[in-house]
Amino acid sequence: MPSRGSNTPKRKHVTLSVNQKLELIRKLEAGASVARVCDEYGVKKQTVSDIRKAKDKLTAFSLKYTVDANSKSSSVGARKRMRVAKDTNLEEAVTKWFMQQRSCGNVVHGVEIQAAAAKLASHMGIENFEASDGWL
Repeated sequence: MPSRGSNTPKRKHVTLSVNQKLELIRKLEAGASVARVCDEYGVKKQTVSDIRKAKDKLTAFSLKYTVDANSKSSSVGARKRMRVAKDTNLEEAVTKWFMQQRSCGNVVHGVEIQAAAAKLASHMGIENFEASDGWL
């Protein structure tokens, strides 16, 4: 295989959003060729293969966070990485607490969410949980 010369332009790194990955999967399922999809999205065949293999994960992620694949304003759909909670029960409990607070008309700040999460984690017996800014 010939080595890359100094005059050969390097391929630009492409990272697709969750919505773009779902769109890519739909196109493949509709009969589009892998080569055509590669050209359209500017990715290699291995990337398309990896996305195809992650179809179930992507679909579950989009359903959980109700990603509207046609909406450009969906912040979840615009994400490039899928990060799932380590403890989904805690996440659900914190979300429920947050929704209750908001439905009562309370303004909830990040520090309060972190404190509630730490308290819930303690009640649920979850050890080594830190409600850090990164967690929030």
